[in-house]
Amino acid sequence: MFEVERPSEEIYDVMNWAQEGIDQGTRYPGMSYEQGIIDVLMWLDGSSDHNPMDD
Repeated sequence: MFEVERPSEEIYDVMNWAQEGIDQGTRYPGMSYEQGIIDVLMWLDGSSDHNPMDD
């Protein structure tokens, strides 16, 4: 198990941003679901500083 390195506010911001993508259409049509999961988990545990909301 890994430790979450991100503040709750940042996590909720990403959750809301992702919900908007579901409601309005994806921003990343070429990315697999699985790649999105890996990217956000790496961001959560601090192994990546690339915020999922950054373009």
